[in-house]
Amino acid sequence: MLNHQGLEHVVEAAADESSSRLHTFRLVIAILWSVMMMVMCWLPRAIVREVKDGSSWFDIPHFDKVIHGAIFVGFALLWMRAGSGRLRWLWVLAAGVLFAGLTEVVQGLPVVGRDASFADGLADVVGVLLGILLTPWIEPMARFMESLIAKRVGLGPRRGEPLVRESG
Repeated sequence: MLNHQGLEHVVEAAADESSSRLHTFRLVIAILWSVMMMVMCWLPRAIVREVKDGSSWFDIPHFDKVIHGAIFVGFALLWMRAGSGRLRWLWVLAAGVLFAGLTEVVQGLPVVGRDASFADGLADVVGVLLGILLTPWIEPMARFMESLIAKRVGLGPRRGEPLVRESG
């Protein structure tokens, strides 16, 4: 029979297990978003031109800056949620600034053949800052959506799985 301390240990172990799965889920989503960003930012000029010619959205002045900022808002939000610690905002900011610079340098390479632009890089950094600042307001909604996903994909303790691992 479990006493009060034993029950606390069981609940704590279940929370740790669930938290670990949730952290892994957040990390995977942040990595996938970052890879998608690299693909989008480093598409060769011919492919980008084809997309631009097929959409009237790109006729809107500076629409590309909005896109740059938006994808970096997503980057910051996802990495803020995947990270931990009080200074994670600083790491996300540093990584975002470096990533913004890297994307522009790669766009300027002959193999990609796109225009490296300081304005695009600045839009990226503004997006990172906005993402970091918006995280506290987005967090409640993100946690709610995460709980719905967790139920569907089994991020909580699995059915039939022991709540406490055997030590030894």
